[in-house]
Amino acid sequence: MNNGFVFLRSYYDAINDFDLSSEQKGIFLDAIFQYVFEGVEPQFEKGLFKGCWTLIKPTLDNSLSRYTAAVENGKKGGAPKGNNNAKKQPKTTQEQPKNNLNKEKKK
Repeated sequence: MNNGFVFLRSYYDAINDFDLSSEQKGIFLDAIFQYVFEGVEPQFEKGLFKGCWTLIKPTLDNSLSRYTAAVENGKKGGAPKGNNNAKKQPKTTQEQPKNNLNKEKKK
């Protein structure tokens, strides 16, 4: 399914701000991991977990869709042979003009 996802600092802060027990934190984090890595969406009843899940889910979904798109694009193998993009030479940096600040202007 997926090898990673975005976990924002605000998630961590929210979980800690709700003063959850270690067991409750584990349940919620396990639900996130199950969703991302196994595709199993948690079925929370109304309450704290449901509210947090409603806020976090869109970011997880976005992370999953970006990952899927990256994997699919990677399968395409880059620019095809003969494509002008594949032939481009790396740009060289232009030399900057040398300004000598030690010389006085001639009058």
